Amino acid sequence: MNAIKELGHLPPNLTCLECDSPLFQDSDTSYLFINYLKGRKDFQCNNCKKIMNIKKLVLHTIKGAKHSRPTMVLGFKTSVYVITIKKDEVYTFDLDMIDFPRDALIAYIQYTPAYNKDMEGLKPIDITEKDGNRIYYSRINKLYPMIGSNKNINETEICVAVFWIPNASSDVSWQQMNQSLMLYEHNDYMQSLISANIAVEIKLEEIIDKILSNVENISNAHKNGFMRNVATYSHQLNVLLPLIASLKGFPILDDDIRGQLNSLRDNRNKIAHTGKAKIASKADAAELLVAAVFGLQYLRLIDQLLTSDTML
Repeated sequence: MNAIKELGHLPPNLTCLECDSPLFQDSDTSYLFINYLKGRKDFQCNNCKKIMNIKKLVLHTIKGAKHSRPTMVLGFKTSVYVITIKKDEVYTFDLDMIDFPRDALIAYIQYTPAYNKDMEGLKPIDITEKDGNRIYYSRINKLYPMIGSNKNINETEICVAVFWIPNASSDVSWQQMNQSLMLYEHNDYMQSLISANIAVEIKLEEIIDKILSNVENISNAHKNGFMRNVATYSHQLNVLLPLIASLKGFPILDDDIRGQLNSLRDNRNKIAHTGKAKIASKADAAELLVAAVFGLQYLRLIDQLLTSDTML
């Protein structure tokens, strides 16, 4: 059996704009967005005491803050393990062997050999068969031990960092947003914009559909016709969503975020029709992704409030 020793779990590593110190010890970042919606839009670093805007912090992280990854704004977690690879033996790193969450999506796996003082040891080469259409890693991965300059080394310990997204395997909008941020990190910002727009559209339509389904005397035929022919995404975002929030006493989504979501939709449409985005750079794309992250978090909160029928 290929033994796996667990070292621990790390929270999302959002870092300070000023000193690069980690800001949180909590794996759930949703309270940041709740605070923002309540009007508490600033956050203070415990290390350098700098006060920073939450939206700027999210943008800083998405653009590639030191020691961070874009998906950490959504609650990206890291689990760390130690394994031992042996000469001439393929090692199977199997997360199903340990208590690893079944509903997690694995964004990235990093293997770091513990070389000796002369920097010698076996190097793990991932030989897992990859599905070209999948952006996430498998739960079962095969490693081949490549021999270095010292042919006499028979085994090497490897530190394995698994970067994963909790509670995501059944939430399509959450998956699309995570995929968007991963695509951005890999410099495919046009596909990233498409995935971000899909994430927001799916969640918004889900909320509108849920509300209409709970209204008596509206048949499925009329509801579906309304959604298909009248309540386009633009009408849902700019008319129905503010109306619902106002009637329910929920916070209204900021005009600047809603405006950027409209711009995101326009870019998505231009990419679909011409293969080119309206924006000029990857930095511009990051601004739209920030709006998508805040927009999706807002919709998730609205969905929770509608389900529980409580106030924020």
